Amino acid sequence: WASSLSNSEPLAGDCELAEFTVPVELTASISSKTRFYAVYPVSAVDAASSTIPVINVTVPTVQSPSDGNFDKDADLMWAYSEKTYSVIPEESVPLIWDRPLAHLDLSIKSLGISTEESIESIIISSGSKIAGKCKLELQSGKLSISEGSTGISIDPSNLTISSSGDLHFIVPVIAGNISSLTVDINTPSGCYKKNVNSTLALLANRRNTVTLDFSGVEPVGGVDPAKE
Repeated sequence: WASSLSNSEPLAGDCELAEFTVPVELTASISSKTRFYAVYPVSAVDAASSTIPVINVTVPTVQSPSDGNFDKDADLMWAYSEKTYSVIPEESVPLIWDRPLAHLDLSIKSLGISTEESIESIIISSGSKIAGKCKLELQSGKLSISEGSTGISIDPSNLTISSSGDLHFIVPVIAGNISSLTVDINTPSGCYKKNVNSTLALLANRRNTVTLDFSGVEPVGGVDPAKE
């Protein structure tokens, strides 16, 4: 078989079958056994700079999660075929999917902003690299950092804060132990900041729950309307 990267055809919202347009130079040899691999989403893959069996991927440093959920374009997935093939398969190829990333399941509690205020941005930063450019080994699914970032910017457009100041969303991040975690929530009044100054173990293919209580946290850098 030739080693090559191919994009699937556009997928429906809920879809169990992906169709690929395979290059004509892809041929089979009776003496060889071939396993198929896949990566999702295609936007994460830099095919032009990749050298199979290692491909260059990016965990986004800007993400747009929704309430209780994650940005699907940030959720890097890797798959391999259940069996090997010595001839070109005529039917669909079953794949086993795995997630090399960790899900940071973040709950914000009791954020003291007024009902008239809006959240402009959320910045998640760490003492360790949690996003950025990585290398993915197709045969093992191993992910290694090449040009990492210690911060992720959250677009809050799809997030809703409750009347009690609660907010819940999920952020796909590079798995591993991180030495600290800081969440900055920026509003017109200023920045609400909360730190976790202890090591967190963010496990791959797991929801890693972190709850931050913002009770009593005052904004920094804003203007107090009462003093104007």
